[in-house]
Order: sequence, then structure tokens, then C-alpha cells
Amino acid sequence: MTQDPFFRQMKPFPQLIMLMGITVALAIIFSLIAHVLIKLIFGFSVEEILQLSHHLEDSRSVAALKVVQITSQIGIFLLPPILFAKFTQTASITQYYHIRPPGNPYSAGWAIMSVFTIIPLIGALSYWNMSIDLPESLGGIEQWMQDKEEANTAIMKAFLNTGTVAGLLLNLLMIAILPALGEELIFRGALQKVLHRLFSNPHAGIFATALIFSAVHMQFYGFLPRFVLGLLLGYAYFFSKNLWMPIIIHFVNNAFAVTLAFLYYNDHIQQNYNELALNTKAFPAVLSLLLTAYVVYRIYLNESATPPGKRIDYGAGSRH
Repeated sequence: MTQDPFFRQMKPFPQLIMLMGITVALAIIFSLIAHVLIKLIFGFSVEEILQLSHHLEDSRSVAALKVVQITSQIGIFLLPPILFAKFTQTASITQYYHIRPPGNPYSAGWAIMSVFTIIPLIGALSYWNMSIDLPESLGGIEQWMQDKEEANTAIMKAFLNTGTVAGLLLNLLMIAILPALGEELIFRGALQKVLHRLFSNPHAGIFATALIFSAVHMQFYGFLPRFVLGLLLGYAYFFSKNLWMPIIIHFVNNAFAVTLAFLYYNDHIQQNYNELALNTKAFPAVLSLLLTAYVVYRIYLNESATPPGKRIDYGAGSRH
């Protein structure tokens, strides 16, 4: 397929606008597709579809919301970066996003380890984040944030509360596999690359991407831990020069939480993982930060032996 050289020569800011435009367009298209699927499968009217989140006690409503979730993952996260690369590059998708087997067989193990070394830090940040109180003048905004958080939490609990292996496998697809692939393609693969070039600074690109990554999840009382997780994913990609590293981290992080939730809701463990992970102590958080930094460094050491020809090409104007 011959590409229009105009798109290949676009500066970072127009490329950012293009990525946003593709994402918004596909979000609208796949929202319509989800509505059609729900209408065909469940027979819900448009009004009923818009009220699905208010009927979480109904298994059909929860199933319909899962259709929305899966369709959204495909339309908002998975397809836009693929089309973006097709429009702006002559390289293949795997070359452009640098998806290759790990240069060192131990790299995947270190990536998995980072999911567990960062847990105390994430737990502390979650506790501090949930403890934030806005001034009285912003009481309306705070109430809206709390309502939004409660609604998102209720939906996630409805998704996770399944008693069958088939339900567990569907949750792993919906919450672990698709987000790991789609979100890493669009955030670390596409957005971080463009922002790196836009700011001419890899660290600014990583921090900005992590901020956007956390913000788009619309869970304000989980903003700080998700931002730090975004930094881990961003630096794992930057130092490894391999998108499989953040994909592995993202998948294991989500799959671990989904599996523990399955065990909790089926009375195999006694405490919810989210409550278990919370902590208020600074020392474990600092130790967690240091251990995670070391693990990322080990990923860098393992993958730094990769031949220069296989390193990420951020394009003209970038600094390494």
C-alpha cells in the first residue's frame, strides 16, 4: 500500500490532532455498533440502553454493558493506533510500534516482577488519593467526582462478580487482554511517540502520556496510582525499546486483579484485593519505588543489547 508522503512528513502536533481525530471518529462509530449489537442481542430500546448502568442487578443489563466495554476497547484503543500508523508510516505496524520478541529471555520475567514490586507504592498512593478533600467552594465538583467514582466502582463490581470459569475468561479478555493490547498501542505506542517528538524530550512525553492515560479513565480517586502505573509502563517501553514489555506489565497487573476478585467473590479468599493493597506507611512505599526502579533498570540492561537497527525510531526532532 503506497502512503501519501504528506502524512508521513507531518509535524508532531498535526499528527497528534490526527490521532485524536481518528480516535473520536472510531469512538462514535463503535458506540453506534455497540447500540446495534445490544438491540439485536438483548432487544433493548435506545432509552433502555442509556439506563443500563442503573440496572446492575439485572444480569442482562450487565451483559449488555460488557458488550459496550469490549466494543469500546476495540474502537477507542485498538484500531486508532493501527490506522494512525497506516496513514503516517510506510513501516509495518510491528516495526513502527517496535513489537518484537524480547532481546533477552529474562526481560519478560522482570516485567512481571515489576507488577508486584510496585504494589506497596500503588497502595499508599491509593490511600492518599482517596483521602484528598477539596475546599468547600469546590463542593459541587467533589460531589460529582464521588458520584462518578461510585458509579464506575459499581459497574466494575458487577463485571467482576461472576461464579463461572466462562465469566472469568470473559473478564480476562475484557479487562486484561484487550486493554493491555489496545491501551499500550495507543498510549505508549502512538501517543508517547508523538509527544516525545512534540516536546523533543522523552521524559516530558512519558509524563504527559501518563497524565492523559490516568485522566481518560475518569476515576479521580485513583488518579495518582494510575499515573504512577502509567510512568512504569512508559519507562518500561522507553528503556526496553519493545512494546511487549508494557503490554506484559499491563496484562499481568489487570489479570492479577481480575483473578483475585474472582476468588474473593466466590469465597476462596476473605479480603478484597483493593482493600488488602491499601497501606498508609511511607517506608514500604519508598522501598517499593526503589525496587521497581531497579527492576526497570534490569529490563533496560537486558534489552540494551538489542541491535541498533531494532531500536525505536521517534523520527526527526527527537533527542535520546
